[in-house]
Amino acid sequence: MKKLILLVIILAPIFLFGQKIKTDPMIAEKWKEIDRLNSIGNFEQTAPIVKEIKAYAKKNNDAPMLIRAILAESQFLRINTMQKDFFSKVEKHFQENINETNGVQKSLLYGFYAQFLGSNSAYYSEGDNKFLTSDEKTKNKIIDSIFQKSIENKDLLLKESIDKWLPLFADTTNVSLTPTLYHFNINSYLAFLRLDREAI
Repeated sequence: MKKLILLVIILAPIFLFGQKIKTDPMIAEKWKEIDRLNSIGNFEQTAPIVKEIKAYAKKNNDAPMLIRAILAESQFLRINTMQKDFFSKVEKHFQENINETNGVQKSLLYGFYAQFLGSNSAYYSEGDNKFLTSDEKTKNKIIDSIFQKSIENKDLLLKESIDKWLPLFADTTNVSLTPTLYHFNINSYLAFLRLDREAI
């Protein structure tokens, strides 16, 4: 069960809006309110605010904000949810949003989805969830295949400067290490491969 908490740790930088990036003041205030509500565990009240931001992002073709809103939605999936069901809800949330996006957005969501699965790979549960009931080797194959999807649009990702996507990150200290979205996704993939190799 503790592994499910890692979702929050992995995605926490996403929820904190980069302060150096200019954004609509109204939207910036909404993100601050979401952060405040999340900090006190009041996920239910974040739902309508996140939906407003998501609609705004779609209307204004703001892809970084849309990805951030999709990730933020996963927090209110825990409302009235048992821990064992929370994993399945978040997994389904990623799958549905991956199917609704394309290009760079799809690649980024694949990367975040793979990280989510990786953070929960040690968790085992009986039931009908294919990932949770699999052995470690099968889980690693599933994660690896999703990471591969996150980098398969290499040319497109190499053209996307990380600067455009800075609103996704709270800490931009080492941003020069990932000049493009391809570098961002491949770094996450390589980190997974190193952990997988260390486990052997």
